[in-house]
Amino acid sequence: MRIITEKIRRHDKAITDTDEIISILNKGQVCRLAMVDGQRPYLVPLSYGYANETLYFHCAHKGRKIAIMRHNPPVWFEITIDTTIRSAPKPCDWGSAFQSVMGEGVVKWIESEKDKTTARSFIMEQQAGTKPEAPFIFGPKAMARTMVFSVSINTISGKKTA
Repeated sequence: MRIITEKIRRHDKAITDTDEIISILNKGQVCRLAMVDGQRPYLVPLSYGYANETLYFHCAHKGRKIAIMRHNPPVWFEITIDTTIRSAPKPCDWGSAFQSVMGEGVVKWIESEKDKTTARSFIMEQQAGTKPEAPFIFGPKAMARTMVFSVSINTISGKKTA
């Protein structure tokens, strides 16, 4: 995972510390995943799990995003945490505070039951905000009806405002 900052206009807001970027990845719950469908962009919000410089997702076996990613596996992602709106007397003085990361990677389909279970456990841990005392158990019907994929993070950038 390579951190890039040269494309961030406001360098004073760039996050350059790897640990801070990983903290945002660990705290987030929704990842906006963008892909290209021919000449058109397509964006979906998804729950995710993060581990080892990789994002993990699950979804149904069919649908537009599956068709797009099978044809064109490079994707872009964005995760934002700690969003607050700052009001002000004048409308143009309003603002927001947040921490976010954006990056790119390539979709990889997860096929083995063992790897699917591991990936889905990462997703559940992310959503629960904690690692369980006992491993998550995923029933065979639930496993059969879901597709699991990962995005290894190639490049990433972070930004924060106070």
